[in-house]
Amino acid sequence: RHLADSNFIKSREIWTEVLKANPHNEEALRGLAELNYDLGDKATDRSEKISYFEKGITWAETLIKVNEKNPWGHFWYAANYGAICRIHGVLKSLTGLKKIKAEFQRALELDSLIPDVIYALALVFLEAPRFAGGNTEKGVSYLKRAIEIDHKFTLPYLDLAKHYIKAKKIRASKRTA
Repeated sequence: RHLADSNFIKSREIWTEVLKANPHNEEALRGLAELNYDLGDKATDRSEKISYFEKGITWAETLIKVNEKNPWGHFWYAANYGAICRIHGVLKSLTGLKKIKAEFQRALELDSLIPDVIYALALVFLEAPRFAGGNTEKGVSYLKRAIEIDHKFTLPYLDLAKHYIKAKKIRASKRTA
């Protein structure tokens, strides 16, 4: 999918065919939840974005129904739901924050070694206002944990460096980058 947008369509076709053969295929359900998140992220039209994210939520909910203990269902539910909240603005984001955090936490309970989940929780803690559960120390701790688990996952490094720059810890930011 990173090479060409046409790969999104091909991926959707493959996952759909897999689900026709086995409607409970967890990998296909996860793939469609993630695919719709990516398509929503790439879309430029607001209603198109929301439509993709809503489809992503539906696929994630289906995955959770098939296997409540699959961490990816909870992860993609929270990611797609959070994306919709961001589109609707600060107030909607704050009201959805509890649900988003709970789903990411559930994913982490099910598998504590998924760097994507740990990174997502870091962002929740770093971006939420303190009165809504934001916690810079926890956020930084989660970023460092994501890096420990997968030192090749670049996004936590970038956000950790941004945090250090914001906190005027320039040396620390340089060590991170």
